[in-house]
Amino acid sequence: MLATDELLESNLKKFKFNDEQLIKILNSNKGLLTLCTYYKYKISTVSGVIPTVKITVRNNPTTTLSNFKQLMIASTNRVKTVVQNFEFIDCFKDVKIDSYASLYYSCRYTFSLVTILA
Repeated sequence: MLATDELLESNLKKFKFNDEQLIKILNSNKGLLTLCTYYKYKISTVSGVIPTVKITVRNNPTTTLSNFKQLMIASTNRVKTVVQNFEFIDCFKDVKIDSYASLYYSCRYTFSLVTILA
């Protein structure tokens, strides 16, 4: 079954968690919770690496958008050390999601697959 935006939004509205409950959920998942994943191809029809977009929620230890932005810049700098051809498609932009101050960026990069022979 393919989930539509309306179905996802409808399902999310069924859950009204307070901050304490949300923190407990995140902590029980090691601080990272995947909300949804989009694959370019059906997993059952393609072998190998499939282009994927994951939408995740993480615990945010910062208190301001400026501090959060600094944390994300540091994070992308770490990514640049392990991938090749890192480039921003869209640089960091402040956006509002619902009433929450948020940060958006998109990037692309390549990485080499390493074959391990046993």
